[in-house]
Amino acid sequence: MISLKRKKTFLNIEEIFYYEGASIESKADIVLLKQSKNSFNKGNKFITLHIDLKQDLESIEAEFKKNTKYEIRRATNKDNLEFKYDDSSVLTNYKEFIEFYDKFAESKGLQACNKKLIGRLIKENSLIVTYVEGKDSFLVIHYYITDGNRARLLYSASQFRNVPDNNTRNLIGRGNRFLHREDIVYFKQNGYSILDLGGIAENEDNQETSQIDSFKKSFGGKRIVEYNCKIGKTILGKIALGLKL
Repeated sequence: MISLKRKKTFLNIEEIFYYEGASIESKADIVLLKQSKNSFNKGNKFITLHIDLKQDLESIEAEFKKNTKYEIRRATNKDNLEFKYDDSSVLTNYKEFIEFYDKFAESKGLQACNKKLIGRLIKENSLIVTYVEGKDSFLVIHYYITDGNRARLLYSASQFRNVPDNNTRNLIGRGNRFLHREDIVYFKQNGYSILDLGGIAENEDNQETSQIDSFKKSFGGKRIVEYNCKIGKTILGKIALGLKL
């Protein structure tokens, strides 16, 4: 579990990740639950995939789709890609990570990186960034929210949208699969129990999110339903939520 506290105007807000309790004790005006085991105050469903890192690596990889296994083997044996990471205590490439993601997000029409959230996660030592480098820049980067038990994919970015030639695009695709596999190995070796793939949309009417879902499912994992909830704990907090402040 991770607890991040902040102030917004006159409100005290506590944001809690992976809460498993049946009741909530907090002195904050508003509590925001992210991926809570239980629903509070008519929380919104959040559907994700969990890879059980308590299994041996062979059992985990047995759930990978055939093409995923092939792409990872090729990336490992022929592309000579190297897994690297920075954690919250180091983050030597912090600015470069942010710039890389923001350019990727802009190319896809997504919101820029939530720098305030990233800053709070770093302060709590709850952020790990994994990456694969190319000749001139990163090929792929993954941001994870971590609490020592669960590593949850927050952001994933690649050069893909800005590369014209197919050979490099294919290399980036292999690099992304390679990095997911190496993430699994890294977190497993460091005592984590769960690798959370960061949510699936389950919206067949949206081709892009369906493709992302399919990609994530190619690594196996168990479908999990959790809840994102907003709870007013004080009169002030309840009024603010009612007014959507």
